[in-house]
Amino acid sequence: MLPPPPFRLKSRLAGGAEANPHDAIIARKILLDVGFPAATNFGSTKFSDMALDHSVRRFQMANRFKPDGALHPGGETESVLNQILADRPEPQRPIPSSKSKDHTDRE
Repeated sequence: MLPPPPFRLKSRLAGGAEANPHDAIIARKILLDVGFPAATNFGSTKFSDMALDHSVRRFQMANRFKPDGALHPGGETESVLNQILADRPEPQRPIPSSKSKDHTDRE
């Protein structure tokens, strides 16, 4: 299995600022995947809002960065998110059973 593609922002992502919709959606998913959910009352939105800002700040504080709530293309927060994703082990796939699907145990 190939590693996931790196997370590359198209533009700065910060609360209260105009955001690239794709960046906001992907940032929410990645932050959720690494344990920093950015849930809103409206579900996952394409806008940078307070929930996403708080999620980014919590991630930054946990990683001892300046908690500004912003993600910058090529910035420290984006780079560490990519490193976390790259370092994850591949998901384990179940080993197929040697029994066929049609086989049932009978007494």
